[in-house]
Amino acid sequence: MTPDLTIVVTPRERISGLSRCLRSLKAAADSDTEFIIINQGYSRRELRRAAKIVRPAPLRVVHDGTFLSEGAARNLGLAAARASAWVLLVDGEVTVAPDTITNLRNAADVTGAAVVTPLILERPGVIHSAGGDLVFPDSPTGEITHTGDYMHQECSRQFRMATAEVPMVETHILLVDRSVVGVEPFSADHMHPFHFDFALTCQKEGWPCVRAPEARAMFHQPPPLSWGDWAFYSQRWNRIRFQDDAERFAAKWGYTGQGANMEEFEEFALNMSVFPARFRNPATQPISNAVWRARKTLGGMRRAWRFRHEGGRLTV
Repeated sequence: MTPDLTIVVTPRERISGLSRCLRSLKAAADSDTEFIIINQGYSRRELRRAAKIVRPAPLRVVHDGTFLSEGAARNLGLAAARASAWVLLVDGEVTVAPDTITNLRNAADVTGAAVVTPLILERPGVIHSAGGDLVFPDSPTGEITHTGDYMHQECSRQFRMATAEVPMVETHILLVDRSVVGVEPFSADHMHPFHFDFALTCQKEGWPCVRAPEARAMFHQPPPLSWGDWAFYSQRWNRIRFQDDAERFAAKWGYTGQGANMEEFEEFALNMSVFPARFRNPATQPISNAVWRARKTLGGMRRAWRFRHEGGRLTV
């Protein structure tokens, strides 16, 4: 039977937090929902626990445990989804209010939008993002910034804003109409300017993006990180990727530089390191580089073996 909604969960910064994310989604979803987890390093124990949390809803595990960019992981989930139209894409660090999915669907029905995002909090009472504008300053760096009246602001219990189309959304949680955006709307290359790339793609393709403020979700930012997160985290924030990312983005959209944005991302990566501050530069980066290269090589070998002997499937 074709489900009415597919929920795709992918890790963003870390592997831990999956159970908390799934419990909130299960409480917000109706019975006609399937769940997909894009496996990028979850243990079999964690995946079995996940299946119990969402039961009796079906859960499928896609991918072989190796690292993927955000775009590649989400495209994989969209391609695997059995729902004919609506797919909810969720970072594994996000939790949602019980009425969030209902409110997102209502906003999509009323506005006809192909992409709907909730009001995203970063902790109780503080807005992480509510959509905003893209700003392209005429500067040597070609810096792109995301601005909005409601970004990183205090949010009282009585806070209200209107449902509205916005040119810029953060992608921590998105309801998308797969029949409109297809199964490859995300760039598999861009990791650090990911929000910008998707917002520009929506504008180019004419996909309306709507903010539904009555739908609320919380993006739990690290730190802290568990030691079990390190293999994933060292690749997610690997500095080798920064320059390649900036060059690909510039080639795709015609914006040169991205210097200020890249410096901000690098500083963010160092500030969230699991190593003490005095060891971050000499210790973190060589380990991160080595882990990334090794897993990239070993991951390819592992994928080849599994597709040959197991059909590329990982069962829970």
